[in-house]
This record gives sequence, structure tokens and C-alpha cells, in this order.
Amino acid sequence: MRKLTATLCLNLAVLLGSISYISTTSASDFYQSRFGQVTLNLPYPSTLCLLGHSPGEQVLRKHQILAQRKSGNKLLAMWIDCDSQRRIKNGVNASLEEWVIVVGGLTGNPKSERVYPRLSPDKYLDLFAKKYGKLSLEKIGDQANKILDKANSLYFGDKNAAKVYEPINLGVLSIGDSVNVGMIFNMRANEINRPTLIIMSSLLIEGVPLHHYFYTEYKKKSNVKNLLSKSKYYTAKIIHSN
Repeated sequence: MRKLTATLCLNLAVLLGSISYISTTSASDFYQSRFGQVTLNLPYPSTLCLLGHSPGEQVLRKHQILAQRKSGNKLLAMWIDCDSQRRIKNGVNASLEEWVIVVGGLTGNPKSERVYPRLSPDKYLDLFAKKYGKLSLEKIGDQANKILDKANSLYFGDKNAAKVYEPINLGVLSIGDSVNVGMIFNMRANEINRPTLIIMSSLLIEGVPLHHYFYTEYKKKSNVKNLLSKSKYYTAKIIHSN
């Protein structure tokens, strides 16, 4: 469990390289994904499109699966803004405007899809929040770029296709049903530098260490409040869908 916090932060950096809700849900309201022996219902984030199966989307998915595995996670689902999805389907390079990734944290030695049914969600949140402050973002960023080099070379044909620099740690922004952490990275992709905001949220659901990441371009300070609100609401949707 100690490595869960470091895994989350490493994963957020790796992922840089690449609101309506009805309380009575149906199968069409969520995407099902399996972790260990647990099947999770993952709600669709508002206004985003589930990563599909076109050739370009498959490359992005494989890139993320490899990057996740290297950083100690299992990719469960990914949504991207629908305009970018249309461009990717048409074979056009696209810098994602907004995206959400959901992963399960691999733990143990060797790392595997372990679940913790006896650990209380509140205890998990407490452990995670305490460990977060002890991390070195500089080391995490360096390790993330090494992982990106491998994934970029294999799937994009250029190890420098995406890089992350100069993390700004916004710290723990709130603790409720999940621990919500904020960061800003300078991301270089398609030869363009762009400040990118990430809200990383972690919770224990059905014994699964679950992390979800909301990304968008950082333009002004109010972006933090808005993206945090989306992330917190998504946590609520997860809890009430499982």
C-alpha cells in the first residue's frame, strides 16, 4: 500500500504524454471493466467520448496500456474530447483538449491486481493523504519521461513525441470520498508547449485501489476549481454506480 501514492503521481506524469447524470443507472450509463475478481462500473464523464477502435485510437490505447503497466497500473478506461476523437479517426494528428483516464493500482511483489476488501475506504484515504507529501515530483517526472521514451518510440516512432517538464504541485486540494490532488505540468507534444492541469483522485472501491485523472489545458486559476468540481462529482458517480 505504501507505493500507491508514488504510483499515482508517476502515472499522472506518464499520461500527460499521450453534466448530466441520472441516479437510476442502466447498462448504457457506464463502461464495465474488470480488476482482479471485481467488475467495476465506470460512469461516462460528461461531454467526453469513450476511446474507440479506429486505427489511431488503437495506437493511443496501446501506448497508454504500456505506459500504465510500466508505472504500476492497469488501464481500465479512457475518454477524450469528441472533437479530438473525430480528428484521430480521420487520421489527423490531434492534441487532446480534455481527457479522463481511469486505472487500477497494481500492488504486491510482483505487482498484480490485488484487492483489499478488509481495508476501509476511510483508512485508505488517510494513508494516501499522509504519503503524498513525502514524494519527490522531480524524480517522478524524470522516471515518467523514461517510461514515455519507450512508449513513444514503440507506438509513435519518436521517443521525444511527448515530454513533461516543470511540475507545479498544487497539493491535496480536498478529501471527501476521494483524495483529490492537483498539479500543473508543462507538456510538449507535436512540437508545441502547453501548460496542462491535472486533478488526480484516488479512492478504494470494492477493495480496488482506483485512480482517475482529469486533464485539461491550463489557462487561468479558475480552471483548478472547475476541474476539481468535475473530478469530485465523478468520484460520486463511481461510488453510486458500484
